[in-house]
Amino acid sequence: KKRKDDSHGVRTRAPPLPPPLVPIKQLHGIMKGGIKKQRKNRVRWNESYKKKRKDDSHGVRTRRTDTNILAVKFNTLAEAGNFHTGDAEFCSNPECGAIVSHLTKLEGDDDKKIWTCEFCGTNKEVELVPEEIPTLNDTTYLLTGAAAVQSEGGGGPLGDESLVVFCIDISGSMCVTTEVPGQHDLRGAKEKKEKLLKSLPTDLDIDVRREELQYMQGQRRNVTWISRMESVQAAVDAQLSRLAHSEPNKRVCLVTFSDDVVIIGDGRMVPVTMAGDKLSNSQTVVDTGREIPLPAAIRETQKALSKKVFSLEESGQTALGPAVLVSIVIASQKPGSK
Repeated sequence: KKRKDDSHGVRTRAPPLPPPLVPIKQLHGIMKGGIKKQRKNRVRWNESYKKKRKDDSHGVRTRRTDTNILAVKFNTLAEAGNFHTGDAEFCSNPECGAIVSHLTKLEGDDDKKIWTCEFCGTNKEVELVPEEIPTLNDTTYLLTGAAAVQSEGGGGPLGDESLVVFCIDISGSMCVTTEVPGQHDLRGAKEKKEKLLKSLPTDLDIDVRREELQYMQGQRRNVTWISRMESVQAAVDAQLSRLAHSEPNKRVCLVTFSDDVVIIGDGRMVPVTMAGDKLSNSQTVVDTGREIPLPAAIRETQKALSKKVFSLEESGQTALGPAVLVSIVIASQKPGSK
């Protein structure tokens, strides 16, 4: 009978009484004291923070440099460095290649010093005077002088027979277009458009040629859509023309890459294609580059090269690594090549 009521027999504790009210004057003093304390702590923190911020590098977290990380500011590649007098002192370990730097610690007397390589730990006896030891963290050594270019009539670019290798990306991403204000008639654009129209069915060919059907409603007509490939073709053709007039003895080689790497050469040779497993074998790529014959002078090959450039079409993926490697190997045939 007592359990009929669900709440019967359940003991509950009365809620605690609220704290007594604090007088207004006392409450104002507590708040005022708390604000003063906060302001005091804030001033202390600001002063300590300013002291720490005196060093510009403080607060910037960077990973410590080791043998697997190289931090390079790209502007140092273009700006003239601190040229050092004397020859560079290399590590005696042929697999190392380290050079004496401002971080190097030399032990021994004045005449002969022992250098323990910081990278491989190899000990080497060096003979360096104090002036030959680098003191700056940016030091440039002149390993090989600039190639002396002479022509029959004396110095100048007319006798320069070095190579210029154009390594061109023709992958699918090169078909991306950009809107350029104004009407621009780029070389090769008309031929490419005619080729596209010929590939369409006959019944669509007539309709597509109608100018009013070539634009969407509301689309601006005083613009030209230029693809990346068209921009590269125009730039390379301009370079070929300039070289033919100013440096006619220069040798130009053309290399393209997408899924495969094609060495077009001077435009008159039979193209060499590297594909499949050959692209993954660096030694095969190097050997292929060494077998490429030396291109003829640009004054003889400009027309053939220009024709090859404007015949390029976009497709496939991007085999950039093998293309760059074979281009460097080809350029290495002549000192001063680019």
